[in-house]
Amino acid sequence: MLTSLRTMIPGYKPVETAYLHIGTEKTGTTTLQHYLEQERNDLKNQKILYPVSGCKKNHWGLLVYAMAAEREDRIKFARKLTDPNKVAALQETFKQGILDEAHAHKGMDIVLSLEQLSSRLNDQTELEKIAHLFQSIAKTTKIIVYLRPQTEYLTSWYSTQVKTGQRTKPFSFPTPADDDFDRYDYQKLLDRWGRVFGKENLIVRVFQKSRLLNNNIVDDFLHTLGRIPKAASLKNASLNQSLDPETVEVLRKLNPHLGPLVSPQGINPHRRGVVTFMESISDGRPLTISQENHSEFMSQFSKSNAEIARQYLNISDGRLFDEKPYGPSNFFDSPPQKKRSTEFFPVS
Repeated sequence: MLTSLRTMIPGYKPVETAYLHIGTEKTGTTTLQHYLEQERNDLKNQKILYPVSGCKKNHWGLLVYAMAAEREDRIKFARKLTDPNKVAALQETFKQGILDEAHAHKGMDIVLSLEQLSSRLNDQTELEKIAHLFQSIAKTTKIIVYLRPQTEYLTSWYSTQVKTGQRTKPFSFPTPADDDFDRYDYQKLLDRWGRVFGKENLIVRVFQKSRLLNNNIVDDFLHTLGRIPKAASLKNASLNQSLDPETVEVLRKLNPHLGPLVSPQGINPHRRGVVTFMESISDGRPLTISQENHSEFMSQFSKSNAEIARQYLNISDGRLFDEKPYGPSNFFDSPPQKKRSTEFFPVS
């Protein structure tokens, strides 16, 4: 009741700034969200509210809130939200929860984080729904997005697709004709969010170790919020364990038999044990591509990357990312060679 009475006061906005961290995916989001959840109470002392509404480490509820109730999505499947009526009820619960938390913590900044916001919301009406919610409680809404070189995003995303069972085919470079190609066009992403929230409210950061404050995502993020990072901010260095090239290939060939992690029926209970085992035997080496293939793929985004560098980061020479050597390629075009993997999971 108190919330509804306050919202009737013209112009009343309890939150100073709403910061929406939208990813992108594969930019240290798991580590960052783990920290924000772990330090939720301490962050309040710094006038930062990391809401509990629609949140289990990350704010999946915001994505569900923005989507049409009838739209199907893996995040909904994972929570058995297949009935549009149940989705609509959850959307209202999330909205009211955010309003209540904002009014209970007036004068603070509010931070929500979910990397899938950058990849799953492509309809302007979805972004407008989010904007309307935060315009009702915050004086300003800022969008924080981290970008990494497209080839690094590509190889890391391929590994994730294999881990979650979405990928059964060998690695290949996407082309502009592929549905997933726009995922790597950062200019389109920024234009989409900028049309709704204003380009002046987009905060673009580069996800490369050399470009992060104190070489870590947590301190860089806190600094972006205008807070003073703590020396011991990063307490967990190896969340979301990577698979090395050998374990990726073994798991890819097992995927047709294991099935995906998430389906309309919910979470696949048989998959997690296999993936956990693969993580335990992986040495963590990332997938790499050759310098030639790196240069060729990146050339498709050279113009838009340069525009982003100039417009959002004031880099006059247009170099969005620091250059480093790539290669040699370690993707498999033949069966894995590590006996420790194939001993347990023979691959035909």
